[in-house]
Amino acid sequence: MADGIIQTIIKSGQRAGKYYEPPPSTVPPETRRLFEEYVGIAPDQVIPYLAEFRDALWDVYPWPCVGQFKFVSLTLHQQPSYARVKDIVRAGGRYLDVGCAAGQDLRYLLLDSGASGANTFGLDKMGGYIDAAYRYFGDRDTLQTTFLVDDLFHAGPDSAVDALRGTVDVVHAGMFLHVWDLAGQHRACARLVELLAPRPGVLALGNSVARRTAGDHVSPEGTTMYKHDADSFRRMWDDVGRQTGTRWAVRTRNSDAVGLNGETAHWEDPTTTRLFWEVERL
Repeated sequence: MADGIIQTIIKSGQRAGKYYEPPPSTVPPETRRLFEEYVGIAPDQVIPYLAEFRDALWDVYPWPCVGQFKFVSLTLHQQPSYARVKDIVRAGGRYLDVGCAAGQDLRYLLLDSGASGANTFGLDKMGGYIDAAYRYFGDRDTLQTTFLVDDLFHAGPDSAVDALRGTVDVVHAGMFLHVWDLAGQHRACARLVELLAPRPGVLALGNSVARRTAGDHVSPEGTTMYKHDADSFRRMWDDVGRQTGTRWAVRTRNSDAVGLNGETAHWEDPTTTRLFWEVERL
């Protein structure tokens, strides 16, 4: 039912609905810096530009994070290991942004680190997001990042993502894992382990929609998603480690700031939080 409604919205070009919100009156300084410095947008035009960008992404697929402008709420720079990630990318380490959407965090990383991006990759199964991002960031001919239009789980000789197996130094998965139920998240994390280089110190990090007490939740698309708390997230990685024969140090931080500008009441469920997490291979 929910998927049918979403497809109707896409086909009709309708820009409305529960998660389609008015443009914000302000944006975080990192977001403003990305669009003023990286794209070259005049300060008084940043918010109108973001509104136009949001509509282009919404027409590809109306995720709630797009309608609510959360897609420009940058999160990678909030991770404890962010300085380390910048060093890795500057040194030519391989960085993969899984579920990159518009590649906003990846582009901010390159702007902030001064790295070339030659060893960076973005993965999303919605090529329309990647194309819209090229258009609104204006960097199709200059950005050295390789974008892969593929499914994370696609394996085999024709898989773009499989070509990275065992070679990645850092995986970023921002607002990504929670789209699955618990079994799906186990499978996704095991796949991240496959993509990371098989040595101590490789890092996966990101953030997910979470809950003060872990449990199932019905998503806006009508599917079952699992919202972790810190303990359940750690247990999941313990299980993934046993499954894959690996060991991981797990670090988490809960945040009630869930909206674009740090709002704490941006979802209907008052027990919803955002879980920032990092896992490092031992």
